[in-house]
Amino acid sequence: MHGFLLLGGLLLHSCSGETQLDGESEIPDGKDPARQEILLNINNKLVLHKTDTRTIATAGENAISTLDVYVFGSPTEDGTYTFQERFAYRENSDDLPADTKELVLNAGATDNVTTGLLSLHRGLFVKFYCIANDTQLVKADGDEVVADDFTPITFTAGSSTMERAGSPTEADFIQYHTRLLDTDVLNVPLAMAGAQTLPLDLTDTSISTRQQVNFKLTRLAARFDVVNKADESRFTIESISMLNARRAAGYFPIVACGTYPAADADLMTTADKPFTGDNANIGTQTGAFYCYPSLQEDGGALLLKGRYKVNETETKEVSYRIPFRQQGVDGQETYLDINNNHRYTIGITEADDLRLEFTLRVADWTDDGSIDDYEPDNDPGEITVTIPDAFQGRSTATLDPDRNVYTVSMSLDAGSSFDMTVGSASPGIKIVYAGGPSAQSNNWLTCTKNASTGLASGSSYTFKVTDGYSKLFPRATVRVYDVLSGTENILYVDAVSVPQPLATTQPAKAPNGTSDNPNSFDAANATVTLYRITGSSADVSFVCPDEMVLVGKPGWMDVSEPVKNGTKYTYTLTLNDRDVELTTTTAAGTRASVAETTDNTVVFANSKNTSTLKVPITIKLKDAPMTLNFAALGGSNNSYAEPAGDVLGKITMSVANGNTCLVPAVSMDGVEVVFDFGGNTEWLTSTVTTTDTSAGSKQQNVKFQLVSDKLAGAKDVTVTLKNKIGGADRKFTISPNVGSLSFSGNSSWGVDVLNTGGKTMTLYKVASGNSEKMKITVNSWGGSKVESSNTSIVTVSGLTEQSVDAATYQLVTTGFGTATLTFTNRVDPTKNVTYNVTVNSFSAPTLNSSSVTLKAVPKNESGSSNLSATVTVTSPVGGYEVSSGTDSSIASYSMSGNNCTVKAVKAGSTGITFRNKLDNSKTVTYKVWVQGILYQGEPVWQYYGYYIAASNAASNVPWDSKVSSHSYCNNKSGAAWRIPTLSEWRAILGGNDTASEYVFNVYYNKVFPNQYYWACDAYDGNNGYAMFMTMKSAFVDKNPKTGKLQIRCITK
Repeated sequence: MHGFLLLGGLLLHSCSGETQLDGESEIPDGKDPARQEILLNINNKLVLHKTDTRTIATAGENAISTLDVYVFGSPTEDGTYTFQERFAYRENSDDLPADTKELVLNAGATDNVTTGLLSLHRGLFVKFYCIANDTQLVKADGDEVVADDFTPITFTAGSSTMERAGSPTEADFIQYHTRLLDTDVLNVPLAMAGAQTLPLDLTDTSISTRQQVNFKLTRLAARFDVVNKADESRFTIESISMLNARRAAGYFPIVACGTYPAADADLMTTADKPFTGDNANIGTQTGAFYCYPSLQEDGGALLLKGRYKVNETETKEVSYRIPFRQQGVDGQETYLDINNNHRYTIGITEADDLRLEFTLRVADWTDDGSIDDYEPDNDPGEITVTIPDAFQGRSTATLDPDRNVYTVSMSLDAGSSFDMTVGSASPGIKIVYAGGPSAQSNNWLTCTKNASTGLASGSSYTFKVTDGYSKLFPRATVRVYDVLSGTENILYVDAVSVPQPLATTQPAKAPNGTSDNPNSFDAANATVTLYRITGSSADVSFVCPDEMVLVGKPGWMDVSEPVKNGTKYTYTLTLNDRDVELTTTTAAGTRASVAETTDNTVVFANSKNTSTLKVPITIKLKDAPMTLNFAALGGSNNSYAEPAGDVLGKITMSVANGNTCLVPAVSMDGVEVVFDFGGNTEWLTSTVTTTDTSAGSKQQNVKFQLVSDKLAGAKDVTVTLKNKIGGADRKFTISPNVGSLSFSGNSSWGVDVLNTGGKTMTLYKVASGNSEKMKITVNSWGGSKVESSNTSIVTVSGLTEQSVDAATYQLVTTGFGTATLTFTNRVDPTKNVTYNVTVNSFSAPTLNSSSVTLKAVPKNESGSSNLSATVTVTSPVGGYEVSSGTDSSIASYSMSGNNCTVKAVKAGSTGITFRNKLDNSKTVTYKVWVQGILYQGEPVWQYYGYYIAASNAASNVPWDSKVSSHSYCNNKSGAAWRIPTLSEWRAILGGNDTASEYVFNVYYNKVFPNQYYWACDAYDGNNGYAMFMTMKSAFVDKNPKTGKLQIRCITK
């Protein structure tokens, strides 16, 4: 940001003679009743197009290529004025800005007046600001002004009432300045400015007469003329440049742009401007160089480059520095300010190859003592300053006779004042303060007009220190000017030897050497802003013509010895207690601790009078905070407990695999993480990620992560988030949270029992070898380990310690009996659970009977047959199965649930063995004995020494090889069954071919029904033998082989 130094002429100031071109434009026929016509009279002879001129001010210097009139309005005379509208003149109407109304300029009644007609909206008080030959304005913050920066006042439709204020305000507008030059050289047409700041009343809508506004344009630049005759001085000038030239100027008022004293960035060395023109090096070359106003403290100078004529045949390249100083009548040299709208004439008198003798003369921008041949109605007249007797010796007034300028050194003692008389009845008085627009609030000097003395030709004013004023005392420039002519006299007023704060460049980096330095010194308000960071400091500089001393400071501040450079003193103020608690008095008179205060000061003074010539520097402390958000920890099973007393805040962090914890942090320049594990395992690490940055603020996420291979034995860790810029750090603890152990089991053979409620396990083992059937899953954050009290009974196959949260352990039963298994959290061994383990052996199934005898009794004999039996099996732990069944040729068996039924097949002995499904060595056998003859498991008949099957083996079959080979019988169970021969049939019938009646009655419908039965032997090729059982008799005989007879089996 650039301030303005108050130099040069005021805005209502005359320009030197100009030339006006002919030409008058028409006034619009129709008049808008809502608008008021204003005749603008510019008291200059402006050249609207370049023409030849013979006045001191050339046509180029008076040329107007652009002219902009900015109108500001306010509903009240002393209210806030904001932008209302803009009128513009351009040589080419096509170049008019889109947001302006065209301003047509015309020659006035005299040749040194230019007029323009404005049509303004009624209803407000208005002020006028005019800028010529400069269309690129720059705001106080350094940004270029653009069209969108201007928003006109809005009026209520159909009325003269302001509905909405415009933008910018007048206060902001008058801080605009020209663009900053780099090395550029000013050329014509030259920027000019003028203003009418006396409000014009347009609130009376009944007035329809045209009103007039008069003001003059004043050039922003100073002009240098060079008088040199090369044939006499032996120096031929080739170029001119300027050292320590100001880079810009303000418009309202016309001031040099920058700080006071100037910072390096405020000054420049211009490019070389060729020294050319009709009179270059042969006389007076006018307008050889132009520059913006500058102060004598800037050390500005012109640099003339060219060639010095050593002799008739030799020249030498030379350069000469022309400082801005002037020799008075007493022989003393006085350094000059370079004021705008002034003409500086450099006369070259003599030169050699080492030095140049010259004279420097200052005048208004005219040769004949008047400006633009414009005769003002009155003159501000001579200034006379009188110091009251009571302050003689304490205040002084010094007149510079060469410049006719008074400088008053004014005492700041109570009642201090001085009087000024002016040889004008009604001059304009304006007080401006060094330091730019922001310094104008330091209005320490009050001017009061005294009662008339009766002399119409003069006025008297009294100046005193503003009542109750306690801020800075910058140099005051009192400008006494004539409102119409713009001519002026100047009076400087300095507060006697009060050290003046200067804008001071601060170190780029904070004390830590890496962060940007946030501290600042506001010289205009004498305030140092220090952030509460370790070693926080700020440099403060002053200008004081006398020795400066430190008068007082708070105990929490250190003040260095000053670094002196002429009248400049620079101190370093250092905060020695970052965490100091400042106090302030409350309304009730009590003391309260506060974070900031504005009534703590470091006081410097002029050593000549430390009680009155002092300047207090306010120290404003600001926190450099670090804000942590513990409400957004994320992860799983994480929590935070607020600090209490001396107990730090605590994050309880789950050590579950992969868990993280997030702490968002906002600080000025970031944080660093420091862990204090207290010598324990370093189970935690962190990463810091920046999520957003803005001026003075950095948002980061601090992410805490588990180091899984170092979790065992983890203890609470103290975490320090260090404030990188040096502000207060934050401490808290992170405690590992292992949760509680939980268990689940899986037995692959399904018999092992895990009782999580009673903390018991019942396991089983086979008779020979180890059993690995039971798996236990332990859920424990951070991992777990297991230990057996007796590995001869139960142990673990594989790892006994695992880092995973859900660890599965394979249990191995190695013996029988009881033992314990203790499961322990890997991180916190105090978290453990013990199970009582019983390892049992398997048992064989049990039977309700160990054996059975099955007995077959012939059907025709007394007694009953016992052909089947059922045994009940009781299942053991592990279940059972049949390991070996009965000999199916002797007995068959079948299972129905736990019941096993055996059936007799043939005489003999056999058994069925049952075993434990999980331990095959655990068996039991059910023995079976079978007695008697059976046919297919059924009782048979016994007659005449033969056993006769109780049923047919086949029916309705012819006699063939199957009959002769006994095929129908030899596959029947219970005996060696066969088909009877003819002789065996005879034997069965009682030994005869035909059975007796007795035998017939024994057999008929008991053993044999009315059917015919083949014998195995054949009668001949076509017939076979058979036994015939008819309803009346039984006999043997032949029968055609094709006959369909029955087959009955017998054995002996």
